[in-house]
Formats: sequence, C-alpha cells, structure tokens
Amino acid sequence: QWVSRETFYAGCRPLAVQAADLNGDGYQELNCLDSSLEAFTILLGNNGPGYWGYRSRPLGTTPLNFVAGDFDGDQDEDVVVSGIDPTRLVVFSLEMGHGLLAAPRHHDLDIFPGALCVADFLGDEAEELGVVDLYRGGLVLLDLSGPGEPQEVAFLDLVQVPGRLSTGDVDGDGRQDIIAILNGNSLLHVYFGDGAGGFSVPVVVDLPLGLYDARSLDLDGDGRRELVASDGQSRVWVVANQTGRAFGVPLAVSVGSGARHLALADLDGDLDLDVVVGNTNGESLSLLENMGNGTLACRVCAMSLPDGPGQVVARDLNGDALADILVTLGNGTEQQLFLSRAPWDYGFAITLESSPSIYRTHLADFNDDQKPDILNLDNELELAVVLRNTALEFVPVQAPRLRARCDGPEWIIRIEAGGNPDWVLYATDGRQRRELARPDRAALGRLDRLEEGWRLTLDPARWWADPDGLHLELVSGELVQRLRAPEDCAGAALPHLRWQSQPWPNPFNPHVEARIRLPEPSFTRVTVHDVAGRRVATLLAGALAAGPHRVVWDGRDGDGEAAAGVYFLRVQTEQGVLTSKISLIK
Repeated sequence: QWVSRETFYAGCRPLAVQAADLNGDGYQELNCLDSSLEAFTILLGNNGPGYWGYRSRPLGTTPLNFVAGDFDGDQDEDVVVSGIDPTRLVVFSLEMGHGLLAAPRHHDLDIFPGALCVADFLGDEAEELGVVDLYRGGLVLLDLSGPGEPQEVAFLDLVQVPGRLSTGDVDGDGRQDIIAILNGNSLLHVYFGDGAGGFSVPVVVDLPLGLYDARSLDLDGDGRRELVASDGQSRVWVVANQTGRAFGVPLAVSVGSGARHLALADLDGDLDLDVVVGNTNGESLSLLENMGNGTLACRVCAMSLPDGPGQVVARDLNGDALADILVTLGNGTEQQLFLSRAPWDYGFAITLESSPSIYRTHLADFNDDQKPDILNLDNELELAVVLRNTALEFVPVQAPRLRARCDGPEWIIRIEAGGNPDWVLYATDGRQRRELARPDRAALGRLDRLEEGWRLTLDPARWWADPDGLHLELVSGELVQRLRAPEDCAGAALPHLRWQSQPWPNPFNPHVEARIRLPEPSFTRVTVHDVAGRRVATLLAGALAAGPHRVVWDGRDGDGEAAAGVYFLRVQTEQGVLTSKISLIK
C-alpha cells in the first residue's frame, strides 16, 4: 500500500532532478536544477525521515542540463551543470573526508553546450564529461579532475548533432561507447571508443519508420548489447549486434499505438532485462520478454491504462525479485502502480494521486529502509532549501501556499503559511513592495483567521490607481511564495493581452510552443520573423475567442527547415502586440 509521505520544496520549479550519494555517507541525495532562478539545490539524505539541505547555490547562467559522475576518481559523485547566457559549466565538487566544497567552480565556455554524457572514456578510473558543441557540431571530452580549467582531451566530429546521448560498452570490449539519438529522423549513430579518448567512424543504424526512444541491452547473453528502439507508431525495433560493431537488419515487434516510452527491468525473475513499452495513443503498456536468443516476444501486448502514459519506470518495489511498473499518466495528475503477483501477472493497478502536475518521477531508497520509494516532482509547486554559514537546517515538509481570486471588485486572498507563524504578505509592482497583512493584523483590507490559515479581503481600487500587473508575495521564514494578483475584477484595470507561458523550450529543436491569453475575441495573427525583420512563417491568421490559446512553430519556413539562429515570435491582435525572442539550434 502506498501513501503520500512527504513533499519537499526546493525554492524553484525543477528543470531536472537526480539522486546520487554526494558525501559518501551511504544515503542518496537529491539534486535540483532550476531554470528560472538560475540556481542549483542539493537535498542531503540522512538516516531519519526527510532531507537536509544546502541553500540554493547561484549559477550565474541559465541552466540547460546537468549530470553526475566521478570526475576526480575519488569514488564520490560530483555534479556538473551546463548553461547559456553566458555559456558556462558550473562544477560542484566533492572532497574526500570533507564533502561538498564551500563554493562551486565556474568555467566559461567558448562552445554552445548541447546534450551531455558521462563515462570513463580514458580508462583512468575517473570519468570524463562529454559535451555536444552545437557550434562545431561535435562532442568535446573534458577532463575535470584538476582544480583549474577543464582540459579538452578529445574532440569527436559528429556526423549529425544528436538530441540525446547514452553510453555503455556496446561491443563488449571493456571500453565505453556512445549511442547518439538523432532528432527528427530514424537514425542511431554508434561511436565505438578505443579507451584513450578516440572513437571510430560511427556505425549508422537506420530504422524503417522513425525513432522516439532507444536503449541497449544484451538479448543473447554474448556480452554484446543489442539496440532496442521505439518508433512512436506501433512497433519496437530490435537490432541484433552480430560481431560487436556490425548490426543486423531491424526486426519489428508489434505493440500498441503510439509506442514511445521504454523502460528496462527484470519482469520475470530470470536475471535478464526485459522491456516495458508505453503506448501513448493506445493508452496501454506492452511487456516484452527477453527470450535470451536475441529476440523480444510480446508477453502482454496491451495492458490498459486510463490515459496515455507520459513516463514509465520499472523496479522491484515490494522485494519479490520481480519488477513492478509505475506509470505517470499524460494528464500529469495521476499515477498507476502495477505490482507483480507472478511473472507477467499484473492483474490490477493502484491509483496514486500525490500532486496536481507531476513533472518527473524517480524511484530510489530515500529513507534507508531498503525499500525503493517514489519521488514525484511537480512543476506547479515551489521548493525551498536553506543553509546558513554551512549549518544544515531541516527541509520543511510543507511549503507556504498562496491563492487569490476575484469576488466582485474585491480580492479574496487565502494564506497557508506551512506551520510558520511569522509570515508577511506584500503586494509588489517589481519596484516597490507594500505590506498587506501579518498573522495578527491587516495593513490593508480585512483579515480573518480560518482553521487552515487566513483570508484577506480588500478592494484594490481603493489603494492603487492601476492594480494591473501587481504580484502578491508571501514571505514565510526563508520561504517565499509569489503569485500574480487577480485580474479582470470588476472595478480593476481592463484586461490585457499577455503571454500565459513564454516560448518553451528556448533554445529549441525542432519545436517551440507558447501560450497566449486574449482578454476578448479578436482577429489574431501569429508570425515568425528573422533578425532582419523578414517574415519566415505565418502560424495563425484568423478570429480567436477570448481566453488561452496555444501556438507551435515546427522550425520550418516556406522552403523547408529554417536555418539555425535567432528569430522573433510575434503575436498581433486588436488589443496589442507581443514579441518574444527564440533561438533555433541544430
């Protein structure tokens, strides 16, 4: 039986999270990378409930990605964050006997970083960092073992820039190889390492019908890894590893519609890895058995789900030596946990509802009870971790919550302070901050004490000539919760055209998405322009209703794929114009 135990708040909306033992005490730490605050947070595991943490560390760059690896060969995992604006690596090192160093190292780069990978490419017991250089179209291997600047030890000229990288000993020679998953086509490139930083010319594996996800695993027990890939349609392709560096013809295994997500785990207790496939369109799972002869067989071809899967992970959660399956549904609000009763027998699902918008899921033993736990990260919740002069403080299990709505011309503001009796609520326009209330009094309006918190009622028109654009800010100890003040209240400023969400991802390849909110019906034109002002694409031209709307650009102009570079997304309506800079990378 699963219950929601604790929610941890790390001061940000996490871009990525990873679990690793960072201080050698045998407990798993959580590392949170934040894109909006440009900060990196570490939550330290311990032998009691909950996590201890460091204050978010400033990065001085907008983060893109991060990885963990033993870069100095001391058997402790270090963490590297890559970022842009400026392009930079931020290295959080660990020192044997002392734990995390007091401050990270910042290394400015003369490359534009893309995908990252980590492996011991040189055979020296320390791992190297692989960074895709989007300018040069290659992979830079960096030695981070010394205290000075990273040393480039090798450069791999990539035939085509990949969207993702994975590493492993594909040919079974004891040296690390690289698998490059290319964006927007059906190609896998496998680069075989020589153990000294050099790599072979890539072996190209062309899948017949596209590529969404790919993994490598040994399907015939010969010590060499086969390639397994989903095509996003209805097939999983198995590519036999014939001689270590030569692959056979891809063979298809039919699964459900929209086969995308892959997870590897032992589903039948025979010590071989099997494959779980998440079928988005078919709203199902397919379970494929590793037959030990180089093939996969569909043992359970359509295990029904209430919605399409957004993420699939598999691990033995109940100690019976059979992997259980956890599916985060595409709606982001619900999970389905399938516990194995016997090999290939997942007769029923336990529904887990732990948070409103699940962004990513990890399985790890977070409280040292020898049982894997479930950690859900929610991209609507804010997280917080504090450190004062290197002294550790306990991470609160409940963060402050702030909600606001209109009731006629008045604001109704609900405050839940997370158990902290010392809070202050402010209104701010970005330049000046005005106090609204404290637990014992209201500076403006009327404050009522409720069983679960406080309620503040006030008429913004009495205190501001134009309350449009104000933000509410709840300060509760070291935690800060911010919220845009209600709009469209009677008596308040007229509604206006605005971004509901800025273009994301940015930089992007191949798609970028943004959301706008129209205050009233309007003829709307959405276009893309280059830096010279020339229009390269028209995404929308027509009448739209009031409310939110989604716009997507696929990176194409009238002649096909647009060139890499800076563009401007422009929204023109009868109420005004919005413009946002976007960057297309290749």
